[in-house]
Amino acid sequence: MKLHAVLSSVLMLGTAASASAQMSPPPAITAQAFAAAATGSIVEIAVRVQKRVRSELVAELLDEETSERYRATGRTVRIFAPAQTPIVMGTRAEVDAPGAIVFVKAVVTGKGHADAKRFVVITPYATVH
Repeated sequence: MKLHAVLSSVLMLGTAASASAQMSPPPAITAQAFAAAATGSIVEIAVRVQKRVRSELVAELLDEETSERYRATGRTVRIFAPAQTPIVMGTRAEVDAPGAIVFVKAVVTGKGHADAKRFVVITPYATVH
């Protein structure tokens, strides 16, 4: 619940909220839903960072079980993540760290590829099983 409260607060600050704004962040889509998402779709994904290669993060897609518990999927995503990509919670070093668990708002650019629009580091609050 602690992660849920933190994410709710952080994501609401990082988004233009309307009067009927959601009280909690949208759940991360599943790896299966990401694979089926159309190019140009805006998605919220949870990932575990494997490595950074120049302006790209290579990460494993995670399926959300609860706001604090994620399941490894074995599916890789390549995320274009230039230095100016906003980080709502955490630091650039935390986003880039192998093993980091990160919530990413992104635009799907192709099969297994996305462009990051915002990062929220959830490593301190989340576990992967």
